[in-house]
Amino acid sequence: EAFSKEMRKCFYNDQYDRKIIAKYIYSTLFWKAYHFSKTQIDFHLPLDLKKTLTFINEHTKENISIDEISDAVQISNPHLHFLFKKYLKDTPHHYLVMRRMQEARNYLATTNIPIKQICTMCGFVNLENFCRKFKKYTKMTPSQYREKHTIPY
Repeated sequence: EAFSKEMRKCFYNDQYDRKIIAKYIYSTLFWKAYHFSKTQIDFHLPLDLKKTLTFINEHTKENISIDEISDAVQISNPHLHFLFKKYLKDTPHHYLVMRRMQEARNYLATTNIPIKQICTMCGFVNLENFCRKFKKYTKMTPSQYREKHTIPY
């Protein structure tokens, strides 16, 4: 609600370039839709896996381990791995890292928050480790990603 009010005000104010405002609106809505699509849980999945995915989505920004996840949803670590392999063709660790990367990409593209702060906001403890993983998954550094995907204001 606040976002749409502010954008309407800027869009109809002659001081702002409408093309830039339109690109910013598109970018923000694109990332919100992308984030929403990636956090929705398929209702055909087993209940234990749904609980696990919900827990991960709610705690992505925290420094949590796979053991903490399995303890929180009250299933064994081997069973957790079995469910991920069978239904998602993935590992719990990889899924968690990918969710964190989605959060980081969103912050980098839509905010000016310093990379070090984004690192901790996405559940990473070490900036060097975050940058290494980010480059592994996106083929570019966080700075390069921000430069390529941020719309100038």
